Amino acid sequence: MQFPPGLSVRQFASWTAALCFVCNEARAAVFTVPVLYTLWRNGGTAMQVWLAFCTVAGIALSVLVPMWGANWVAQLRQKAQLDTL
Repeated sequence: MQFPPGLSVRQFASWTAALCFVCNEARAAVFTVPVLYTLWRNGGTAMQVWLAFCTVAGIALSVLVPMWGANWVAQLRQKAQLDTL
């Protein structure tokens, strides 16, 4: 089964997931930067700004770490298949 221009279902799903991830991170940056800037301008302490930044970074890592893990597992499976040939 072929998906639009010569992509398999798996490749199409991967590209779609990557596009959704990029759009989500851009959206998060658009919403986060004004909050951090306003917090800083209105007398937020360095600790408050740091906590806000860590919250946002934690959200980003909750998306990135599973993606890296899935990629790592896929590479291990591919290597295992090549070793058995």
